[in-house]
Amino acid sequence: MYELTPKELEILSLVVEGKTNKEIAQIQSIAKRTVESHVHNILGQTNCRSRCELIVLYLSAKDKFRPRKKGGVSIRLQITELFIKNKGILSPAVAASRTGA
Repeated sequence: MYELTPKELEILSLVVEGKTNKEIAQIQSIAKRTVESHVHNILGQTNCRSRCELIVLYLSAKDKFRPRKKGGVSIRLQITELFIKNKGILSPAVAASRTGA
């Protein structure tokens, strides 16, 4: 199973339609670099080496792609816990980067 965030699933559907990163960025009203990050994450999670390989995987196994279940600890809570754990040594920005926020 490939559990992707709702945003990653949206990006994936646009990739499958053959949209470029620039086109996806315009459609989603986000930065091109953000799209590149989402595509990079999707490729990593699916062990695909290219968009083409990703598209083939998706078209052959659509039923294996699903939204990631919500739950667990929120990013804000993770940042707070890291900040407290490190006795305030980490800046909130560093804590955010370590939690993927």
